[in-house]
Amino acid sequence: FSVVETAATSEVERTLTKLYPNPTSGKLIIDANGLSNKLLIECYNLEADLVFSTEELINNSGLIALELDLANGLYLIVLKSDKGEIQWQQKLLIEQ
Repeated sequence: FSVVETAATSEVERTLTKLYPNPTSGKLIIDANGLSNKLLIECYNLEADLVFSTEELINNSGLIALELDLANGLYLIVLKSDKGEIQWQQKLLIEQ
């Protein structure tokens, strides 16, 4: 599987968006300031299998709290607009 960067992924969006803590035991915060009001959050394992997906409405703070029940390992978090455009992505390490 491959990730294709779209025109919607600007330098500003990449620098404003953060995911923490990383590594994590499963609880994490995504600071999605500057992205679409409605996001599809997807998590893929290294075999490119979708292991988690949720739609979230972004509130005024821009913060999204997630609790992932995943095995230890490396994952890719992908944020997409409601039109399916990739807006941001980052590797995530799960360590229990």
